[in-house]
Amino acid sequence: MKKGQIDFYYFVIAMSLLALGLIMVFSSSSESARIEWGDAYYFAKRQILFAVCGIIAMYVLSKFDYHRFGKLSFPLLIVAALLLVAVLLIGQKVKGGQRWIPIGSFSFQPSEAAKVAIILFFSHSLSKNTKVLEKFWTGFVLYLLVLGVFAGLLMKQPHFSGTVVIVLVGLILLFTAGAKTWHLLIIGLIGIAGGAGLIVSAPYRIKRVISFLDPFQDK
Repeated sequence: MKKGQIDFYYFVIAMSLLALGLIMVFSSSSESARIEWGDAYYFAKRQILFAVCGIIAMYVLSKFDYHRFGKLSFPLLIVAALLLVAVLLIGQKVKGGQRWIPIGSFSFQPSEAAKVAIILFFSHSLSKNTKVLEKFWTGFVLYLLVLGVFAGLLMKQPHFSGTVVIVLVGLILLFTAGAKTWHLLIIGLIGIAGGAGLIVSAPYRIKRVISFLDPFQDK
Protein backbone atom coordinates (compact mmCIF):
# COMPACT_ATOMS: atom_id res chain seq x y z
CA MET A 1 0.00 0.00 0.00
CA LYS A 2 1.33 3.46 -0.92
CA LYS A 3 2.15 6.03 1.76
CA GLY A 4 -0.94 8.00 2.76
CA GLN A 5 -3.29 5.61 0.97
CA ILE A 6 -6.34 4.66 3.03
CA ASP A 7 -7.28 1.01 3.50
CA PHE A 8 -10.95 1.09 2.51
CA TYR A 9 -12.01 -2.00 4.45
CA TYR A 10 -10.35 -0.89 7.69
CA PHE A 11 -11.87 2.56 7.22
CA VAL A 12 -15.36 1.09 6.84
CA ILE A 13 -14.86 -1.12 9.92
CA ALA A 14 -13.63 1.84 11.99
CA MET A 15 -16.51 4.09 10.91
CA SER A 16 -19.05 1.31 11.52
CA LEU A 17 -17.75 0.80 15.07
CA LEU A 18 -17.81 4.56 15.62
CA ALA A 19 -21.42 4.83 14.41
CA LEU A 20 -22.45 1.87 16.56
CA GLY A 21 -20.76 3.43 19.57
CA LEU A 22 -22.60 6.74 19.07
CA ILE A 23 -25.90 4.90 18.81
CA MET A 24 -25.18 2.97 22.01
CA VAL A 25 -24.21 6.17 23.84
CA PHE A 26 -27.47 7.82 22.87
CA SER A 27 -29.48 4.71 23.68
CA SER A 28 -28.00 4.36 27.16
CA SER A 29 -27.84 8.03 28.12
CA SER A 30 -30.79 9.83 26.52
CA GLU A 31 -33.20 9.44 29.45
CA SER A 32 -30.69 10.43 32.15
CA ALA A 33 -29.53 13.35 29.97
CA ARG A 34 -33.14 14.55 29.61
CA ILE A 35 -33.69 14.38 33.37
CA GLU A 36 -30.36 15.91 34.43
CA TRP A 37 -29.73 18.41 31.64
CA GLY A 38 -33.12 18.88 29.99
CA ASP A 39 -31.70 17.67 26.68
CA ALA A 40 -31.88 14.00 25.68
CA TYR A 41 -29.05 14.60 23.16
CA TYR A 42 -26.65 16.23 25.68
CA PHE A 43 -24.20 13.33 25.95
CA ALA A 44 -24.71 12.24 22.34
CA LYS A 45 -23.76 15.70 21.04
CA ARG A 46 -20.59 15.70 23.14
CA GLN A 47 -19.64 12.27 21.79
CA ILE A 48 -20.30 13.40 18.21
CA LEU A 49 -17.96 16.36 18.79
CA PHE A 50 -15.24 14.03 20.09
CA ALA A 51 -15.88 11.66 17.16
CA VAL A 52 -15.37 14.47 14.64
CA CYS A 53 -12.12 15.46 16.39
CA GLY A 54 -11.06 11.81 16.29
CA ILE A 55 -11.75 11.51 12.56
CA ILE A 56 -9.72 14.66 11.88
CA ALA A 57 -6.85 13.32 14.02
CA MET A 58 -7.08 9.96 12.21
CA TYR A 59 -6.77 11.68 8.83
CA VAL A 60 -3.82 13.82 9.93
CA LEU A 61 -1.98 10.84 11.44
CA SER A 62 -2.59 8.79 8.29
CA LYS A 63 -0.20 11.17 6.51
CA PHE A 64 2.69 10.22 8.81
CA ASP A 65 4.91 7.17 8.57
CA TYR A 66 3.75 5.06 11.52
CA HIS A 67 7.25 3.60 11.93
CA ARG A 68 8.29 6.92 13.45
CA PHE A 69 5.98 6.33 16.39
CA GLY A 70 8.08 3.32 17.36
CA LYS A 71 10.87 5.54 18.67
CA LEU A 72 8.35 7.31 20.92
CA SER A 73 6.72 4.13 22.22
CA PHE A 74 8.80 3.77 25.41
CA PRO A 75 8.60 7.48 26.41
CA LEU A 76 4.84 7.35 25.79
CA LEU A 77 4.60 4.25 27.98
CA ILE A 78 6.34 6.09 30.83
CA VAL A 79 4.13 9.17 30.37
CA ALA A 80 1.00 7.00 30.39
CA ALA A 81 2.12 5.29 33.61
CA LEU A 82 2.81 8.67 35.24
CA LEU A 83 -0.63 9.90 34.19
CA LEU A 84 -2.21 6.85 35.83
CA VAL A 85 -0.34 7.75 39.02
CA ALA A 86 -1.34 11.41 38.68
CA VAL A 87 -5.05 10.61 38.40
CA LEU A 88 -4.84 8.82 41.77
CA LEU A 89 -3.37 11.98 43.32
CA ILE A 90 -5.22 14.84 41.64
CA GLY A 91 -7.97 13.10 39.68
CA GLN A 92 -11.64 13.94 39.78
CA LYS A 93 -13.78 11.43 41.67
CA VAL A 94 -17.11 10.65 40.00
CA LYS A 95 -19.56 8.04 41.35
CA GLY A 96 -16.88 6.22 43.33
CA GLY A 97 -14.27 6.13 40.56
CA GLN A 98 -11.23 8.43 40.35
CA ARG A 99 -10.54 8.16 36.63
CA TRP A 100 -10.48 11.69 35.24
CA ILE A 101 -8.03 14.60 35.31
CA PRO A 102 -9.92 17.90 34.91
CA ILE A 103 -8.52 20.33 32.34
CA GLY A 104 -10.64 23.49 32.29
CA SER A 105 -14.18 22.68 31.15
CA PHE A 106 -13.04 19.27 29.88
CA SER A 107 -11.62 16.22 31.61
CA PHE A 108 -9.03 13.70 30.46
CA GLN A 109 -9.07 9.96 31.13
CA PRO A 110 -5.49 8.61 31.39
CA SER A 111 -6.65 5.04 30.74
CA GLU A 112 -7.24 6.03 27.11
CA ALA A 113 -3.61 7.14 26.78
CA ALA A 114 -2.56 3.88 28.43
CA LYS A 115 -4.32 1.84 25.74
CA VAL A 116 -2.44 3.64 22.96
CA ALA A 117 0.86 3.41 24.86
CA ILE A 118 0.55 -0.35 25.41
CA ILE A 119 -0.29 -0.96 21.73
CA LEU A 120 2.63 1.15 20.47
CA PHE A 121 5.17 -0.23 22.95
CA PHE A 122 4.25 -3.88 22.50
CA SER A 123 4.04 -3.61 18.71
CA HIS A 124 7.37 -1.81 18.35
CA SER A 125 9.25 -3.89 20.93
CA LEU A 126 7.99 -7.24 19.66
CA SER A 127 8.62 -6.37 16.02
CA LYS A 128 12.25 -5.53 16.87
CA ASN A 129 12.85 -8.80 18.73
CA THR A 130 10.63 -11.53 17.32
CA LYS A 131 12.26 -14.34 19.33
CA VAL A 132 11.97 -12.75 22.78
CA LEU A 133 8.71 -14.59 23.52
CA GLU A 134 10.38 -17.99 23.15
CA LYS A 135 11.68 -17.55 26.70
CA PHE A 136 9.16 -17.61 29.54
CA TRP A 137 10.85 -15.76 32.43
CA THR A 138 13.15 -13.44 30.49
CA GLY A 139 10.71 -12.74 27.67
CA PHE A 140 7.02 -13.48 28.07
CA VAL A 141 6.88 -12.62 31.79
CA LEU A 142 8.57 -9.24 31.25
CA TYR A 143 5.68 -8.11 29.06
CA LEU A 144 3.23 -9.48 31.61
CA LEU A 145 4.91 -7.34 34.27
CA VAL A 146 4.26 -4.24 32.15
CA LEU A 147 0.61 -5.25 31.83
CA GLY A 148 0.52 -5.98 35.55
CA VAL A 149 1.76 -2.50 36.48
CA PHE A 150 -0.84 -0.83 34.28
CA ALA A 151 -3.60 -3.17 35.48
CA GLY A 152 -2.70 -2.46 39.10
CA LEU A 153 -2.80 1.31 38.59
CA LEU A 154 -6.15 1.04 36.80
CA MET A 155 -7.68 -1.10 39.53
CA LYS A 156 -6.65 1.50 42.11
CA GLN A 157 -9.07 3.95 40.47
CA PRO A 158 -10.97 1.49 40.23
CA HIS A 159 -11.46 0.95 36.49
CA PHE A 160 -12.29 -2.73 35.94
CA SER A 161 -13.48 -2.45 32.32
CA GLY A 162 -10.38 -0.45 31.34
CA THR A 163 -8.19 -3.05 33.00
CA VAL A 164 -9.87 -5.87 31.07
CA VAL A 165 -9.48 -4.04 27.75
CA ILE A 166 -5.79 -3.24 28.23
CA VAL A 167 -4.89 -6.75 29.44
CA LEU A 168 -6.79 -8.38 26.57
CA VAL A 169 -5.19 -6.09 23.99
CA GLY A 170 -1.76 -6.86 25.43
CA LEU A 171 -2.37 -10.61 25.35
CA ILE A 172 -3.69 -10.44 21.78
CA LEU A 173 -0.52 -8.62 20.72
CA LEU A 174 1.60 -11.25 22.46
CA PHE A 175 -0.35 -14.01 20.70
CA THR A 176 0.02 -12.28 17.34
CA ALA A 177 3.77 -11.87 17.95
CA GLY A 178 4.17 -15.62 18.47
CA ALA A 179 3.78 -16.28 22.20
CA LYS A 180 3.54 -19.98 23.01
CA THR A 181 0.01 -21.29 23.39
CA TRP A 182 0.62 -22.96 26.75
CA HIS A 183 2.03 -19.71 28.15
CA LEU A 184 -1.15 -17.91 27.15
CA LEU A 185 -3.34 -20.71 28.50
CA ILE A 186 -1.70 -20.48 31.92
CA ILE A 187 -2.16 -16.71 32.04
CA GLY A 188 -5.68 -17.02 30.64
CA LEU A 189 -6.76 -19.41 33.40
CA ILE A 190 -5.20 -17.20 36.07
CA GLY A 191 -6.86 -14.16 34.50
CA ILE A 192 -10.30 -15.79 34.42
CA ALA A 193 -10.01 -16.80 38.07
CA GLY A 194 -8.76 -13.34 39.05
CA GLY A 195 -11.46 -11.58 37.01
CA ALA A 196 -14.18 -13.71 38.57
CA GLY A 197 -12.83 -12.86 42.01
CA LEU A 198 -12.84 -9.12 41.24
CA ILE A 199 -16.42 -9.30 39.94
CA VAL A 200 -17.63 -11.12 43.05
CA SER A 201 -15.77 -8.69 45.33
CA ALA A 202 -17.83 -5.66 44.22
CA PRO A 203 -21.66 -5.69 44.28
CA TYR A 204 -21.96 -3.16 41.41
CA ARG A 205 -19.92 -5.44 39.14
CA ILE A 206 -22.20 -8.38 39.92
CA LYS A 207 -25.21 -6.19 39.07
CA ARG A 208 -23.64 -5.30 35.73
CA VAL A 209 -23.11 -8.95 34.87
CA ILE A 210 -26.69 -9.80 35.86
CA SER A 211 -28.01 -6.85 33.81
CA PHE A 212 -25.96 -8.03 30.84
CA LEU A 213 -27.32 -11.58 31.11
CA ASP A 214 -30.91 -10.38 31.58
CA PRO A 215 -31.21 -6.80 30.26
CA PHE A 216 -35.03 -6.79 30.49
CA GLN A 217 -34.99 -7.41 34.22
CA ASP A 218 -34.62 -3.68 34.82
CA LYS A 219 -35.93 -1.88 31.74
